[in-house]
Amino acid sequence: MKLYIALLATASTASAFVSPQPRQPLAHTSTSLDASAIYYSTQTGNTQTCAEYIAGAAGLDMEDVGDVADADVLKQDSIIVGAPTWHTDSETERSGTSWDDWLYNNLPNIDMSGKKVAVFGCGDQQSYKYVFSVWVSYLILILYTSHD
Repeated sequence: MKLYIALLATASTASAFVSPQPRQPLAHTSTSLDASAIYYSTQTGNTQTCAEYIAGAAGLDMEDVGDVADADVLKQDSIIVGAPTWHTDSETERSGTSWDDWLYNNLPNIDMSGKKVAVFGCGDQQSYKYVFSVWVSYLILILYTSHD
């Protein structure tokens, strides 16, 4: 038993003296994200920054949703969408971003059946604690109900 504990102690001590190896970027291999893209819109740049982090980690292209052609969305098996949590209190066009036009003018022309959608949002839960996630929730609702 003492020998076993001594070997464990030696092994853990030895690994403490190994110099750290530089982290290699992850190689993009075939995943379910191969036919995916990130679409976002932003007011202050924070949502774009988060989209850049996700795009870099997942090896995906990203684009402001206001610049996306309907045909590009149709090519995707899944999309990751990001929006600020801003809410204008309007009945429609609630975000004050290009999501407003896209949801009401483009989305009705796109068959979202079978597409997987992930949503992320950025916002200030301190200053806007009662409406922090309203726009993100609305975006999820519109996307979810946009197809049969």
